[in-house]
Amino acid sequence: KCDVEGAELVVFQGSGQSLDQVDAPMILFEANPGASRAFGHTEAGAMSFLSSLKRRYGAVIVAFSGWATDPGYGQYLGADYAFPMSDHCDYKELLRLVQEVAPEIVYTTHGHAQEFARDLKRLGFTARSLASYQSSLYDYLREA
Repeated sequence: KCDVEGAELVVFQGSGQSLDQVDAPMILFEANPGASRAFGHTEAGAMSFLSSLKRRYGAVIVAFSGWATDPGYGQYLGADYAFPMSDHCDYKELLRLVQEVAPEIVYTTHGHAQEFARDLKRLGFTARSLASYQSSLYDYLREA
């Protein structure tokens, strides 16, 4: 699985010899359009690379995402198949996780970070929203 927060195309291009063959490994990757732009790429660039493997070797492109509930999602990505699947917790699952783990402090990010931190504080947890985009772990620590 390739989950490199926007640098997927860079990884694919650097793996050219491994990927550019008939018995290439299966590739699972997560596309993050916002993060891809930070590298000067788009998710379309990664999909274009995979499409070239499809043309040359008959590779099958399968998309897994919560967005796949939209019938046009697979076609948008040029995927042969699209399955709705998400690795994200819903709100109640996130609350339950924090309650079961009982951390000393919770940093929230993505989505409704401020609201989630506020709700955790109401439940007695020390929580802080990291609302701005951090490009490294150091940025998280510096902002904390």
